Amino acid sequence: MCQNNGAGVQPSNPFFRAYMPYTIDPLSIQFTETRHGVNATARILFDGKKVGTIHDHAERIVADVTFSTEEDRAAFAIEARRILATVFGKATHHDSAFISEYARALLKQAEGELLKQSQDDHISDDRA
Repeated sequence: MCQNNGAGVQPSNPFFRAYMPYTIDPLSIQFTETRHGVNATARILFDGKKVGTIHDHAERIVADVTFSTEEDRAAFAIEARRILATVFGKATHHDSAFISEYARALLKQAEGELLKQSQDDHISDDRA
């Protein structure tokens, strides 16, 4: 599962939890178990188009997030600041902290979708 390092990221407004224009492709998530925990890598999508990649390392406070273009990074940062009122208890962090925590929130959401699909498949198999 997504390592959040205790940051407790939640969008500031419940409406935004239902509407996040960026997504993570659940089928792109790759987990790697290390001695420090579980790392995850996944594609970030906007309108179905890949705009970036999250590399979430369990031992790091801030995830590495790379983007296809600088424009994609800037747009993601604006959306991250709009969705998340604070990061690590402050509103004054650099864009990279907001980008990291928004990407982690999207990753957590995608992991939930993947887990739900796995459970639904298991239930279907049991009924057959």
